[in-house]
Amino acid sequence: MNPFKLVFSRFGLVAISVIAQFLWYALVIFIASEYSVYINWAFRLISVFVVLFLIKHEKHVSNAMSWIIIVMIFPLFGGILYLAVGANLYMSPRLKSIVTSRKNLSKYLKQDEKVFDFFKYFFILF
Repeated sequence: MNPFKLVFSRFGLVAISVIAQFLWYALVIFIASEYSVYINWAFRLISVFVVLFLIKHEKHVSNAMSWIIIVMIFPLFGGILYLAVGANLYMSPRLKSIVTSRKNLSKYLKQDEKVFDFFKYFFILF
């Protein structure tokens, strides 16, 4: 087979892309290894701030302790994981008022069974 066609075929382009991607990852790992001490300290600093934040702001002790254990066992990813998954940073006063008003108004949002049955059968027919 012609080498030119092999390189520019679908298989050739995918093979070249995969090889380029592995070379790119190797380069990133090589460069990042030079700065790994600084990266490690940065993640540890983030983890310490997350633990201090947890101690000050978390209302449930069991929830705080489980996150503190995760953050301390995995200092590189624990702080970032808490900030991404566990932190409730978006609870602004406006959002809190919306949540409380929604709880207060939930008694007025009851479903009428007759209307529900009508639409249930209506959608089954169509």
